[in-house]
Amino acid sequence: MSDLTPAATDAPRAVRYLNPQPREVSIVLQHPFAIGDVEYRTVTVRRVTGLEVQAYTEELVTSGKRPQFPGVAIPAEAYAALDDDDLLKLDEVILDFLPQRFRKADGPTPGAGEE
Repeated sequence: MSDLTPAATDAPRAVRYLNPQPREVSIVLQHPFAIGDVEYRTVTVRRVTGLEVQAYTEELVTSGKRPQFPGVAIPAEAYAALDDDDLLKLDEVILDFLPQRFRKADGPTPGAGEE
């Protein structure tokens, strides 16, 4: 038998990845901006989980459009406002964090959103 109470077993536990490679990186924007009172000076890109990849690919197939890559921590309206130079840098960094299933020698970057 376990000593854990139901409340203790229901609480989510933090995941700690054991691979020493970095799981995220922040990019300093060359062209920072604000939307309302929120300033955007950096964008964080992180590795995605298997469930995020599944949801991303399902949306890609069902919508016919390329959704924003889930490893980009920025709201869609801010993503749409990124200067092209910053978007290029973001796409380059996304390549380093792509799961192997998305790595193609000459294919488009999954982070490049379409409206």
